Amino acid sequence: MSYFVTGATGFIGRNLVEKLLEREGEVHVLVREGSRERLDALIERWGAGDRVKPVTGDLTEPLLGVSEEDRKALAGVEHFFHLAAIYDMTADETQNAMLNVGGTQNAVQLADELGAGVFHHVSSVAVAGRFKGHFTEDMFDEGQELHTPYHRTKFESEKLVREKV
Repeated sequence: MSYFVTGATGFIGRNLVEKLLEREGEVHVLVREGSRERLDALIERWGAGDRVKPVTGDLTEPLLGVSEEDRKALAGVEHFFHLAAIYDMTADETQNAMLNVGGTQNAVQLADELGAGVFHHVSSVAVAGRFKGHFTEDMFDEGQELHTPYHRTKFESEKLVREKV
């Protein structure tokens, strides 16, 4: 089994990787050059040795900035988990759009190029916006008020995945 994870150093991502390491297979994780030390510390904490394979890239780049050499090595990855996003309620529309929507588009593009088996998109309750009452997966677009750039871009990211995957 093979896995590729964006957002592996975040709260949910590091817990996901820890669970994936309980299974057989390699876990490839996207990491920005500036976050490599943080990832290395997590790899040590997980006791993962060489089972976690860092893949240098950037959420804002086409194909997540993953090199041709790494794309060849990742071809046919069975599970592609996209968790990376910006969660900053003070970030402006441009930054949210670039990281949340653009990052998701770049992840979908990479997954397609790799021929990934399953694309797992980790969304957010933010897609519900200010909806009052019980909100379910089946209720994605209920005309809910999306009152911040974060809420709007998480909605757009999920919409993109629902339409393309």
